[in-house]
Amino acid sequence: MLRIWKTEDGASRVALRLSGSLGGPWVSELERLCEGLFCEGKGITLDLSDVGFIDERGVAAIQLVSSRGATVTSTSPFVATRLRDYNGVDGWGGSGRNGLMSLNVATTQTANPLLKEQLLLSGLRAGEERAFETLVREQTRRLLPMARRFLGSSEDARDAVQETLLAAIQSLPTFRGEARLSTWIRHIGVNQCLMILRKRRRHPEVDIEPLLPTFDESGHSQARFGPWETKSSSLEERETQALVRQLIDELPETYRTVLLLRDIEELSTEEVASLLAVSRNTVKVRLHRARQALRSLLEPHMKRGSL
Repeated sequence: MLRIWKTEDGASRVALRLSGSLGGPWVSELERLCEGLFCEGKGITLDLSDVGFIDERGVAAIQLVSSRGATVTSTSPFVATRLRDYNGVDGWGGSGRNGLMSLNVATTQTANPLLKEQLLLSGLRAGEERAFETLVREQTRRLLPMARRFLGSSEDARDAVQETLLAAIQSLPTFRGEARLSTWIRHIGVNQCLMILRKRRRHPEVDIEPLLPTFDESGHSQARFGPWETKSSSLEERETQALVRQLIDELPETYRTVLLLRDIEELSTEEVASLLAVSRNTVKVRLHRARQALRSLLEPHMKRGSL
């Protein structure tokens, strides 16, 4: 638990004393308070001498507010060590009388992705043009391959990414930092792709039932898969990956979507269920059937000597 109280509240500067644990959900409390003070045009002085624990997110928050002009007057030995270790000694300037370090923002922006993302978010909320340019450039690079996997069309993928970024920028005031900014935007992108898929009719799809295992009267599976050849070269591995992507695209939309979300995008069962508005059990059943069908589609290509 984190306690924050004002030890000084002047016209131009506020002194805050922190006590307890600066980590997890308690970091958001500090970030909101500092953001409000910055918006009022006030400087901030932080006393961390009573902070007994600080995690990575807490360190990033201290670095972020420091980069915006906040001053740290003192720290506990544990916190001082964490700050040094977090970015490496080369990421800091010399020590002052209190053993405190001055932040080298240029170093931390490249050295720590979490801090870089928080600085970007701060710039976005301040309306900085350069921050929006950075967001569009970096997120387009991440979102476009995902959108192509879902939609199969480069043109549709570009449209989906554009709509995703527009929606994200418009929704920034509602972003509370429960997840990373990039994760939040990816979820918006997945939703956008699913909306496009629901509005259009895909190419004719194979029937999944003949691809699923059959069972004899005793309940034993009648499927007989032969040994698959192990690919030894990087070229063969790339060819196999391309084949897998091609065959995934042949699955019925219901199963293809679940397979992409779980196995390619690596979302959790709970996240997939929420996105598709189905139960967790439904997701598990569809995923199991999709994997079985994909194995059947791969079987003729993967037998020894077939490639």
